[in-house]
Amino acid sequence: MRWYLKVIITVAVLVALQLVTLQAQEPVTRLRWKNGDALPGKLLESKAGQVRWTSPYFSDNLVIDVGALDSILFSKRSTPPTETFRVSMVSGDVWIADLIGADNNTFLFSSERHGQVRVSRNAIYTLNQQQNPNLVFNGSSLPNWNLPQEGGIKDMTYKVY
Repeated sequence: MRWYLKVIITVAVLVALQLVTLQAQEPVTRLRWKNGDALPGKLLESKAGQVRWTSPYFSDNLVIDVGALDSILFSKRSTPPTETFRVSMVSGDVWIADLIGADNNTFLFSSERHGQVRVSRNAIYTLNQQQNPNLVFNGSSLPNWNLPQEGGIKDMTYKVY
């Protein structure tokens, strides 16, 4: 009887140690379904209408219809991004990357988070440099909001696209 008690205590301690280790790790990217379920993992190269996802809980990659998903939650960055351009898409998405190539129909970007991405020129709304003196707010987070302290609102400059 005492032998079983020792085994149970040992297993409980090992499980507790593993939970503490998992909680101490860096936050991971999560796939969130419309029903509220979430799955940690990593986004893979995907096709239109589908998301390819790899997770430590599955041996095979998953292919999921985007209609079943609510969102993909990416972990917050602890260091500011170093990429040169802020890319605004026609769809409303905004991301940052370095421009490394272009042809008549596409731009080729490289990003620490997304790797190399080729995007159709028609899908891009604006392409702005990150280090821009006229940039008031880059959309990253509220603490980065910065307005000039001198003059009234009539002295602000803006650009109409």
